[in-house]
Amino acid sequence: MKFEIINRLGSLIIDLLISIAMPLVIFKNLGFNINISYLYCGVLYIIFLVLLPIITKGYTIGKYLFNLKICSKDETSVSPIQILYREVAKLMYTIPLLGLILIFFSFYLINTTPNNQGIHDIFANTKVIKI
Repeated sequence: MKFEIINRLGSLIIDLLISIAMPLVIFKNLGFNINISYLYCGVLYIIFLVLLPIITKGYTIGKYLFNLKICSKDETSVSPIQILYREVAKLMYTIPLLGLILIFFSFYLINTTPNNQGIHDIFANTKVIKI
């Protein structure tokens, strides 16, 4: 397995912990209704994984910690619309059963394509680079 995929998985785990898991535990412990907690976590997810990379020109906290950056396929700065397309494309991974197949196929593509692009990267014309 390529070093690339290990870094990307580590980055993803950190980002998901910060944007969903930790807030969900906090909201639950504060006594929020679980449905309201999910709503808040959805908003935090959007802020964290869409707005943060737009503001920071391609970084999330996980990507920053693993020295990774989202950029255009030609390695120029990523545009806000590319970030939005990338995150919208990731919604396909939430489809029951098919999503799991697509996740594994995306990992396969990240591990085997020259630009290490997952399905969502191909859709948005982006890639993740090591800095």
